[in-house]
Amino acid sequence: CVSVDGDADRLIYYETRADGSIDLFDGDKIATMIATYIKSLVDASVPFLQPGSIRVGVVQTAYANGASTAYLTQTLGEAPACVPT
Repeated sequence: CVSVDGDADRLIYYETRADGSIDLFDGDKIATMIATYIKSLVDASVPFLQPGSIRVGVVQTAYANGASTAYLTQTLGEAPACVPT
């Protein structure tokens, strides 16, 4: 599910579970899901592309979850870029 905040400048993604609880998807989780999906599209396009001609990257802040950084590094083959906040 998707909701917007009070002034509609942010999206909040969440999943409702069978027991009625809610699982919020934070920014790190959303970025990881999107990057993984885009990487799968790039990988599926390999027969039509030169190998290595497209790379998928993610930019994170210093506040990013370390687990998401490790997952993205492993999945994408390179570490996310880190920018100051």
